[in-house]
Amino acid sequence: MQYCIEIKLVLSAVEGVFLGSLTGIISGVHVNTAIMLLASLFPPSMSLAIFVTSASIAHTFTDVIPSTFLGVPDESFAVLAYPAHGMALRGRGFEAIAIATFSGVFSALTSIPLFFLMFWLSKRSIKALTLPVLLATSAFIVMSEREDFLAGSMNV
Repeated sequence: MQYCIEIKLVLSAVEGVFLGSLTGIISGVHVNTAIMLLASLFPPSMSLAIFVTSASIAHTFTDVIPSTFLGVPDESFAVLAYPAHGMALRGRGFEAIAIATFSGVFSALTSIPLFFLMFWLSKRSIKALTLPVLLATSAFIVMSEREDFLAGSMNV
């Protein structure tokens, strides 16, 4: 009985990866749309949560393929190009995809210890840290927009 539940969860993850990969490769179709359609048909469950999570992650990894090669501007609009577009214009599009994939895997692997650290912290300590972290982050963002502090992004 226990194995049937585990197999069902693994199949949900595989189905989610398939849907996320499909929506990532097809330009103009977003995984959120497909997930909302499916979530409206099925009741909330662990299988649905695993399906949604795996579909979202797979979409993130495969979405870089059409965004690198489709919509690349010509030379006159090079200022508007993303770095992946610039690499595609120089014939290095596959390298841009490899870099994006490596970066995604690296960030996913480095976030696993952070997840366990956050899980280890109690609710009380997370609640106590939330306000100071939000205030410090907000102050840093506001200060970084000032002309004399880090030459903010709104600085012309």
